[in-house]
Amino acid sequence: MEGSHQQLVDFLVKNEFQDTTIEAILKEQITVDDVLRMSLDELIKVVPSLTERLKLRNFCAERQSAQSGTNEKRSLLEKLALKMNAQSATSKLATSKPTCSKNAEKESRFIEVGLACFSKKENRYKAIRSSKGGGTRRLSLKKNSFVRDVLKESKELFFPNGSSPIDSDDIVELPGLDSVVHFGPFTEACSQDIEETVLFDCRTSTPIPLFEGEVIVDVAQVEPTVSENLVTKPKKTLTIHREKVLEEMILAFKSKSICDCEIDVVFILPNGERESGEGSGVWRDVLTAFWEIFRDNITLGKNFKVPYLRHDFQSAQWESVARIILKGFQTTGYFPTFLAPPFVEYSISSKVAPDTKVLEAFFQYVPDEEREIFQRALDDFTAVDLNELIDILDIYQCKVLPTALNFGTILHEISHKELIQQPSFVAECWRGILKPLQTVSLSDLYDTLQPTVKKVLNKLSAPRNMNAVEEATVITSEKIHKES
Repeated sequence: MEGSHQQLVDFLVKNEFQDTTIEAILKEQITVDDVLRMSLDELIKVVPSLTERLKLRNFCAERQSAQSGTNEKRSLLEKLALKMNAQSATSKLATSKPTCSKNAEKESRFIEVGLACFSKKENRYKAIRSSKGGGTRRLSLKKNSFVRDVLKESKELFFPNGSSPIDSDDIVELPGLDSVVHFGPFTEACSQDIEETVLFDCRTSTPIPLFEGEVIVDVAQVEPTVSENLVTKPKKTLTIHREKVLEEMILAFKSKSICDCEIDVVFILPNGERESGEGSGVWRDVLTAFWEIFRDNITLGKNFKVPYLRHDFQSAQWESVARIILKGFQTTGYFPTFLAPPFVEYSISSKVAPDTKVLEAFFQYVPDEEREIFQRALDDFTAVDLNELIDILDIYQCKVLPTALNFGTILHEISHKELIQQPSFVAECWRGILKPLQTVSLSDLYDTLQPTVKKVLNKLSAPRNMNAVEEATVITSEKIHKES
């Protein structure tokens, strides 16, 4: 309190407050806290000047704020020190007392033994029930026990006086049974001991063979096995809006584990309603919408297309696209056949297609007018307008003057640049993800999935019994598809 009072006096003297104000502060021993608690009338009596009152209030408020911050820091440091001391004490306690499982501390373990008999009728071993002298028995043995100890105890249980409880008619002679123990499935629970199961042949009082010789099993090292039939893929539900299908699909497929999941899709229409249907049908609709937007906005070309580089598509985005390709093909057989086959082959296996294949795809990549001019120039170089040809080649950054001798080479080089070299960054991003498709024949895939008029017409079906209007509709539909 004295320090607070002295700070207040020093402030008044430094800022040349009126002498009457300083004397009043000294006389009443007023502190910073006192000033803040004073009412306006009380403060006016001590500090008559409005300007001095404002300065004094601001000074006291700043001092109180600084003091409060110091107290908070001190409090935090004290709490931190208490926590560190508590952790140190816990650590010492943990190191002083070793931790281990209760089962590891025990010197003995339980072993379950059973009796099995080979049935001639069913040609297999059958467990013997308790009512016939079999059943499951529990033995308590030391952990360092050998197989002979298990055999000795089990024989006394199931074969009293050396006789078998099973009728001889139910027994078939099976040569080659060894006196070994079958250590069966291990199960462990929180409140139970680890158990082992031993099956014995009821005829010879010997266990059903699995291993040769004596076996000591460390149950702590045995891991439970899970049947492959019980392993199911994790499910992942995607909510995709049709208006944002490109962005939301790429975001969803950034996860590397999504290809190992079973995908369920909720497709939201532009009106905010959920698309009716479920399963693979909705998933195909999402894939179709995605690839339509991707084809129109992220690729270049006429019939066959290749992706082009964009500043907002880095490796993470391209890898997402590759996962969409893989997942769509694996789940529904959907594949974007608008992508140029040489580019796809290079993306999957890093193999470059022959020049003839690249040139064929390039002719499907360029517009129809350019393809016609290129084809005429290959057939008869003098039949084309040289200036027009140079203008077209300039679009593809051709640096050589075309002639009848070098035009074929120029065209192969340009096609390779457009379909392989320029999108090579995308291909590198895709290759590791599309590796499972290396076993797929791309030529067969494109032949199967590439839509043609004949394939579309074969898919069309109509009921046999139709009226005149329905027949006219079917005929018109077929005509439209043939002319398209």
